[in-house]
Amino acid sequence: MDIFLKKLLNTKKIGYALLNKNNNIIFYNSFFLDYINSDISIDNQSIFTIIPETVGLKNIINDLILKKRKIFNLDLINRTYNNGQLYYLNISLLSTEDQTYPILCLIEDRTDFAELKQKNIQQTNEIKLLESLIYSNKKETTHFLIGNSEQIIKINHLISKISKMPFSNILLTGESGTGKNLVARIIHNYSHNNETPFIEINCAAIPENLLESELFGYEKGAFTTAGNSKKGLIEEAANGTLFLDEIAELSIKLQSKLLSFLETKSFRRLGSNLEINVELRLIAATNKDLHELIEQGLFRGDLFYRLNVISLQLPPLRYLNKDIILLSNYFIKNFNQSFNKNIKGLYPEAEKKIMQYHWPGNVRELRNTLERAMLFTESPYISADDIVLHTEKLKNKNNFKIPAGGLSITALEKELIEEAIKICDGNISKAAKLLGFSRDTLRYRIIKHQIIIG
Repeated sequence: MDIFLKKLLNTKKIGYALLNKNNNIIFYNSFFLDYINSDISIDNQSIFTIIPETVGLKNIINDLILKKRKIFNLDLINRTYNNGQLYYLNISLLSTEDQTYPILCLIEDRTDFAELKQKNIQQTNEIKLLESLIYSNKKETTHFLIGNSEQIIKINHLISKISKMPFSNILLTGESGTGKNLVARIIHNYSHNNETPFIEINCAAIPENLLESELFGYEKGAFTTAGNSKKGLIEEAANGTLFLDEIAELSIKLQSKLLSFLETKSFRRLGSNLEINVELRLIAATNKDLHELIEQGLFRGDLFYRLNVISLQLPPLRYLNKDIILLSNYFIKNFNQSFNKNIKGLYPEAEKKIMQYHWPGNVRELRNTLERAMLFTESPYISADDIVLHTEKLKNKNNFKIPAGGLSITALEKELIEEAIKICDGNISKAAKLLGFSRDTLRYRIIKHQIIIG
């Protein structure tokens, strides 16, 4: 292989290997070895053994050898490291002019791209959900949350008052699925015209090293892959709204940078000394108790007070009484259009079942439950049997009982954490995911319980 090409591939951290006519791996670099994460020697091994996804590509590889095809790509192949971390690879097979080594295999780590792609898909789905929750009075230009309960009327009233303060920071709290994303969009629509940007980012969906550059942008050459300068989301949201969902997941380092921006209305891109001034409204949202996180040292108190200029606590769905039926009928109307059906509503027993359920997933769970019911019902009305609830799915699966002598929640928590760490071979990130904690929360609890790792 050309020396310059080898140097270029190594600089870009691209793994490469040369294959002979028998499809065996002859030469390869260290990145190739890292990416395949193989426990066996790959010298003179078949590509079909080392990369199983190529097993069905024998005809394609033969076409590459015969120069009938120039390149073939396998995109976003997922792998798991020994520590449990998931990553994604792009694998390319190229035809070469070398008769001895007619195939060049390239492997590039595309984990960051895959995570960003997943984030975009997630945000798109969230937008579809949120838009279905907005009631728009065609005679008016304003939008409202659906509901006649005292809580919803109060929130709608507060939103109309907030609209007169277009650049005040807002903190939205409430359980997951209560519509924090929706309220952020409604506030923006009230406060700004349609030409001002609404920029949304989920702080938990992007790795910390990427999140900083996503928020603040970077200059060309700021890091290895920074081929061009790029505006951050703060700049993109200028004169509009920046919505930071799951704000509690920000690292302490990024919390400090965000606080500095909120206090000065200025920041620097990565790799730049130039101060950039931006005026915007910041809306932050979380389903966690920030006061508890402050006590644990996981969230800055000064940032909390800077965000909490205006706060809105969104009520769980179970507290909204007849609004649950109002929302249900609204979803049914929308799904009728989507599924080309003509479901007229809910049978009384279905309404009763919906009203008696506690809805831990809130409006999101209600929508998904009704979507399933609409897909399978053949009746003009949705019956109680069509409504499949979470408690029914888990029925008889959880046989846990409190011992007659009682138990210690603290001791139980410590035991569960120790067991999770053991199962995950000491990998904190994996154990945190297994327990439903953030990494920082698990670290705090490890210190709290004086758990020794390793």
